Amino acid sequence: MAKTTIYRQWPARTDLLLDTCETFSTPLITPDKGSFRSDILELVENLVDRLLTARWASVLPSIIDAAERDPEIAVVYSRIQLGHTRPFEHVIQRAIAKGELRSDVDIELMVACLTGPLFYRRWFSREPLTPEFSRSVAESVIRAAGAD
Repeated sequence: MAKTTIYRQWPARTDLLLDTCETFSTPLITPDKGSFRSDILELVENLVDRLLTARWASVLPSIIDAAERDPEIAVVYSRIQLGHTRPFEHVIQRAIAKGELRSDVDIELMVACLTGPLFYRRWFSREPLTPEFSRSVAESVIRAAGAD
């Protein structure tokens, strides 16, 4: 494909990057199984599956690295990240509205506690990202939030 053709399709490199990343990964679907616990466990399981099998998981560290140096790529990265964290936020907000969680729960902290260990294992410690580990993370956060 010629450079002029590429620029006609994607006027800026961030447009190309975002389009490419969106073809690699679809955002997580927000489950509604009837309880906070069931929804969180499903979200964690789905995220782990994507971290281990989806093509975007192999390129995400490069995008994060580029986002540190390029503000336009940082915006693209933020949009990608929202697709993976927003379903967690929705499930937590729904649980607050239903009275399953306290109204003063720190939603951002809870999302970080649920997802952070999974990303850490995938890219930093390189320990196995197993269903047992991810379930343990989710159960610990659920207990800490006072939900059952």
